[in-house]
Amino acid sequence: MSWRNGHRDLTVVADHDRDPAVAWPKQGHDAATLEAFHDELGHQHCGQLEAVSLDIGGADTKATDAKAPSARQCVDPIHLLKLANEATDKTRRQARNLHRDLGPGPRGG
Repeated sequence: MSWRNGHRDLTVVADHDRDPAVAWPKQGHDAATLEAFHDELGHQHCGQLEAVSLDIGGADTKATDAKAPSARQCVDPIHLLKLANEATDKTRRQARNLHRDLGPGPRGG
């Protein structure tokens, strides 16, 4: 997550069982940042994690694989929707460009 024009990265861990409540925010967005959360949580509690929602990308997956390997990893729905919207926009642009490049169809009847 980034904020304002400075694009400072922020990792936010939320507890979805608590309405969702922010459980742990920390500046940074890499594997080391999320590993710091797991370290503070402790090995025993990491082993109790059943499922985690993650950004799409290697850093969160890498940290979760290393620190909470038994947790099921799920894609964060916000990022999944973003990818779906980008794919839809790309397809729409390709169709528009193809239509434009082919020119007007045959006329008559």
